[in-house]
Amino acid sequence: MASLLEVRGLTVSAETRSGHRDLVKGIDFTVEEGEVVCIVGESGSGKSMSSLSIIDLLPAGVMRRSGEIMFDGRRIDSLSRRDMSRLRGSEISMIFQEPMTALNPVFEIGFQLVEPLMYHQGLSRAEALKVAIESLRLCGIPNPDQRVKQYPHQLSGGMRQRVMIAMAMSCQPRLLLADEPTTALDVTVQSQILHLLMDLRRRFGTGLLFVTHDMGVVAEIADRVIVMKAGSIVESGPVVTVFENPATEYTRNLLAAARAVAS
Repeated sequence: MASLLEVRGLTVSAETRSGHRDLVKGIDFTVEEGEVVCIVGESGSGKSMSSLSIIDLLPAGVMRRSGEIMFDGRRIDSLSRRDMSRLRGSEISMIFQEPMTALNPVFEIGFQLVEPLMYHQGLSRAEALKVAIESLRLCGIPNPDQRVKQYPHQLSGGMRQRVMIAMAMSCQPRLLLADEPTTALDVTVQSQILHLLMDLRRRFGTGLLFVTHDMGVVAEIADRVIVMKAGSIVESGPVVTVFENPATEYTRNLLAAARAVAS
């Protein structure tokens, strides 16, 4: 049986004056239905570029040079822009690190939740608004019927991140990509957001690919972990195995740093 997500030989490169510079170097990994896989590594390790390449959201000047990306048994790395737009947000969704850069400051929260539902599910505006309000409620936002009338700047950072999660989960995607979604939050709010993601994963059976630099987060939520360094995977496996018996010095150093912060 095919994995929900299968990435084979993925190479992502940046254009420079001297030619291509590989940011991700021929990596392979999978995510199963309902599984939580964390990609961890230091800044510049290639973890974010790996996740962004899945739904063709790489920044300008960065491109996927080779590799295959399979989703639910079908190849998606060669989809047209229109087909990828339909897949993105319906079957695969993404949560970004900073919601203020992902949410449009000039539109109400409700408008930004309703538009994807109308596009992907063919709902009327009134039907989509009902679904949007319920999504906000499931994400722990109080008085969601009032929140839909507010703008992003009127919400706290934790509330904005919950709105991003509600937006990502409103169409009940099969795969959720999360790029450092708790980095900018304080420890208490971070814990709340992680518990919310795990609850939604259990509720909907969604596979989760979670990008982070925080080994503490990995320990809390991951089934499997992928450790990246300088664009390559240096170690991967079940989280208990990797944490109890790390195979590389790099992983041991990441774990030591996490323990030092925790103490």
